[in-house]
Amino acid sequence: MTFRRAFTLVELLVAIGVIAILASLVIAVGGGVLARGERTQVESVFQAIDVAVTALEESRSQPLVFNRRRSTTDTSQQDNARFSDIDELTNTGAYIMPRLLGILAGNPYAWSALSGISPDLLKREQKTWPDGVQTSWNLRDPWGEQIVVMPPGRPATRAEIRKAREELKAGRPTSGADPLGFGIDLADATVRTADEGMYMKAACVGRRWLFLSKGPDRNMGQAFGQGTADANGIQPWDDNVLSYEPGRLNP
Repeated sequence: MTFRRAFTLVELLVAIGVIAILASLVIAVGGGVLARGERTQVESVFQAIDVAVTALEESRSQPLVFNRRRSTTDTSQQDNARFSDIDELTNTGAYIMPRLLGILAGNPYAWSALSGISPDLLKREQKTWPDGVQTSWNLRDPWGEQIVVMPPGRPATRAEIRKAREELKAGRPTSGADPLGFGIDLADATVRTADEGMYMKAACVGRRWLFLSKGPDRNMGQAFGQGTADANGIQPWDDNVLSYEPGRLNP
């Protein structure tokens, strides 16, 4: 008679433990690969919309102009810009994206640059702005959050630049030279937007539009501002995905 040796309880527990460890490693590696894939997808979207904006500007020989008008009736809350493509009538850049996509959709050269974006990300979503204008296109990241836009300010006038330099020479911030008090970016010769001066605590560089995904935690934070770290010491903006590295605010 032949006896078959059975596994002992200790051996079974060891085997189960090894399997559990291997499973956790597979899940961790798989999650990391997925996160990298989603980040790559976001970066690809940023490249496409950056090309689209450039194609629009080149085809019409005129840059996109963002007007910091905060009110349609209060002149103290309006910028001095004579022309604008998009008006800032809300306090968040999230609502700028539908308006931007509406402009790009009206230009065949710009819209063709967006043709490769997944329909799961570039989709129709009815939006109504405070001024009653409705838009139908929106752009979301792989985590379901709307991609945020931080537009560069309009070109500063010679008078605004001259006054900004006078303010700095007197030891005061350049906000005194700005009609809405956000400041003048002398490096780019632009007036700051609300997002640059108040929310993101960062500045666009080279008059380029900045696009941002909140990342897996769906929390934007402030790129160079103050935030609350989680239990692991991670700041809310650590997993943000940006189309390029923004600049720090000058005085």
